[in-house]
Amino acid sequence: MLNSPLFEGLNEAQCEAVKHGEGPALVVAGPGSGKTLTIIRRLLYLIYERNVPADKILVITYTKEAALSMQQKFYEQKNQFVFQQNNNQGYVSFGTFHSYFYHIIKNIKKYSEYQLITPQEKFRLATMILQETSEEVSNFEIRRFLEQVSFYKNTGKIKEGENDLKEGFHKYHKLLQQYKRMDFDDMLYLCKKELKIDNKLLIKCRERYEYILIDEYQDINPIQYELIHMITSDKQNLFVVGDDDQAIYGFRGSEGKCFQKFLNDYKNTRIVQLNVNYRCADSVVRASQNLISKNKERLEKKIISGVSAKINGEVYLIGSVNSQEMYNNLIREFVDKDKENLCKEAVLFRTNASLQSFANALAAKQIPYILREKIQSYYEHFIVCDILDFFSASLGCKDRALYLRIFHKLRLPIGREVLTEKSIDFKLLKSRLGNSIYDKEDIVEQIEKLERQLQWLSKLRPKLGITYILYAMGYEKYLNVKAGNHAMLPDEWREVLEWLQEDVDGYSDFISWKQHMECGQEVMCKHINQNKENSKGIHLMTMHAAKGLEFNKVYILNLNDGVIPKLKKGEMVTEELIEEERRLFYVAITRAKTKIELHYVTGTKENPRLISRFLEELGLS
Repeated sequence: MLNSPLFEGLNEAQCEAVKHGEGPALVVAGPGSGKTLTIIRRLLYLIYERNVPADKILVITYTKEAALSMQQKFYEQKNQFVFQQNNNQGYVSFGTFHSYFYHIIKNIKKYSEYQLITPQEKFRLATMILQETSEEVSNFEIRRFLEQVSFYKNTGKIKEGENDLKEGFHKYHKLLQQYKRMDFDDMLYLCKKELKIDNKLLIKCRERYEYILIDEYQDINPIQYELIHMITSDKQNLFVVGDDDQAIYGFRGSEGKCFQKFLNDYKNTRIVQLNVNYRCADSVVRASQNLISKNKERLEKKIISGVSAKINGEVYLIGSVNSQEMYNNLIREFVDKDKENLCKEAVLFRTNASLQSFANALAAKQIPYILREKIQSYYEHFIVCDILDFFSASLGCKDRALYLRIFHKLRLPIGREVLTEKSIDFKLLKSRLGNSIYDKEDIVEQIEKLERQLQWLSKLRPKLGITYILYAMGYEKYLNVKAGNHAMLPDEWREVLEWLQEDVDGYSDFISWKQHMECGQEVMCKHINQNKENSKGIHLMTMHAAKGLEFNKVYILNLNDGVIPKLKKGEMVTEELIEEERRLFYVAITRAKTKIELHYVTGTKENPRLISRFLEELGLS
């Protein structure tokens, strides 16, 4: 059987996975180990060597793009071989979890008239629910509510600090039913519900496919796991492929311990380890293995490089005093490279804030780049807009709408009925508030305090001014109230504030920083439009977005504790958190074929910065 052309070009472990017979199999596929080729050859093996009807095979992956790519590669491989005719009637089914289970739901009579809810409709429903308990509802609160609903549907769990979610969830679910709508998560949530109560439907699903193959299994969440467990036939012909060292989506509900759960639930599982990395040079593989071996919750494995020893890999540690120096050093390196070479390289970031700062620096020097993620400019974020309002007021702007926004942020009960003129006159406003009709002497005192604060703010450098707005003027209190049940600022907001402090650093006054900001927005917008036309340049992306990709050279920036591992202020640092952050860094490192530059900030003697604890774990000499 191994004389079959299906096994040509495969190593011993790949062959073992391909020729697995019946029963469950867990294929542990490290980075660059040829997992897609292994899956495709197994499909061909089942059809042409074991005579399994093609329409009895289901292949599931996580995105539509991945499913289409897998399908295309399957047919390309199939056409390379000459097979004898057999009973391989029909076609292999390729799809995502959602597409497969949505097909089941749409064939259930009571859901036949249901339509997928649009993002706009979803937003309106969430707004209606939240407005029942709060007059003012921000976009952040709406987005957070929908994210928590999604997390609950996929895991059955409520995140810490969101104990009031259940009531809102039931209202949201009831409204969906009322309007005959279902959201993306309902494709799984409703299907699980129906399979539990409809035994005939469950038996039909179990009999539909004899073999199920799942790619990227480490990303599976509880509801996906349970659904697959429900529809798998008694023969348990379940073939799952993934790498627990690349489980990086815990925040979405994925279960990092799913491999161990699989082994517990499927007792006779064959484990096959694809342990040859054909992507990364030996030095990159050794550094990555030194790192990931520090994780305790993982299957033990020993990855070796399959890249020729003649190809020298290089891993460099590079320190800079601050981010600006780090960016300047990289920019000097990129200036001399043509677009073709830049296209083979990538700069990876832990946060969107760091990515945007670097993108601005590249745009200013007209260095082409490619963004793989849709990122909203931080200059358009509500926090930045609020900070701009305070600075504008301090420099003499009297606009009524601006002051109404500031009064709201400072929780001053001054509305449109009091501030009737188009521009503010403090003397007139204090007179109006202090008369017998309003009887608000305490508010008059607060207005006088605000006048003094704005005068003081006008004299401060922007970086110190932002701190003054946050703590002395009370803007941080507003953010904490806006955050609701969160005991601290949401991570996204803290990231924006950190980025803002970095962006204003070095500017002596608000006017010069505002000019820089306006110029930066214009240049970046123009640059992004040019990049859309050219589609060539260095790749910029977060570590999460880099998963599944590979580049000749990778630069990883801001490798300092607090950034990677990302530690939130006030958050308890658990072993689970550190292990997921370590996996994320592992994914970033293993994107590189031959060269990696790991950049960190040293700080100054007066204000030193801690380098990432992970750098010491790489075992570099």
